[in-house]
Amino acid sequence: MKLNISLIVTTALVVSSSLTSFGFGRVGHAAVAKIAENHLTPTARENIEKYIDGKSITEIASWMDQVRKEPAYKHTDGWHTAGIKKDGTVKDSKAVGGLNSDIAKLQNGAYKNLTDSAVAVGIKLIVHMAGDMHCPSHSKFDSHSQSVKFKINGEEYAFHKFFDSGFMGLSRKGWSFRDYAKYLDVLGPEAIKEVQKGTVKDWAMKNASVMDGLYEPLHQGAEFNGEEAEDRVAYFSAIGERQMQLAGYRLAGILNGIFGN
Repeated sequence: MKLNISLIVTTALVVSSSLTSFGFGRVGHAAVAKIAENHLTPTARENIEKYIDGKSITEIASWMDQVRKEPAYKHTDGWHTAGIKKDGTVKDSKAVGGLNSDIAKLQNGAYKNLTDSAVAVGIKLIVHMAGDMHCPSHSKFDSHSQSVKFKINGEEYAFHKFFDSGFMGLSRKGWSFRDYAKYLDVLGPEAIKEVQKGTVKDWAMKNASVMDGLYEPLHQGAEFNGEEAEDRVAYFSAIGERQMQLAGYRLAGILNGIFGN
């Protein structure tokens, strides 16, 4: 039976609860940053732009991917994923630990005692990690393998690459990060406040609870064709887009908390 796609998409976007190897890809990361930028306070925006040479945070959203193998930043290579133990709890290392560590270095006015370049790096790390930890394939479960492969209309996809950004190429071909931001930035002030509640670890736990359910339909050898494929792509894309939306609002909360006072 054909699923109600409009209901699926609406629910995924409203309820408040291609193929690159990097989370969300350039378009997705820039979309997350654009949503966040839309909700920065004037003070936060001014302070942030001062440290990143007047640029928009959309321009530095993928910086962390570009430097991950450089010696100076190799220690951050594991910060792109949120590790989930077999019992469902979140590891304090990886993205959660990295993001918390970087926030701690800057918050409560501490950034004012750092060099401008150190603050700039801190901003770039936070902008990227906030996106990565929400990416479906960047919740890495000890109990699940992301090497499983499945087919959509005869085309083979790997779980990790599909949810990194492959779904974008299937569901909304040609969309720019501004297109995504315009489409996803639809929540009102009270709903945004609800989304922003909790800690980084709380967010990772919520993300994991959503991602865990994806491994059953997308098991090794699964195949989707015709209308079923269309429905599945719409459903999985809605989940990925919802994660981008959450990441954008929560990133805004982090940056306003650090630079908005």
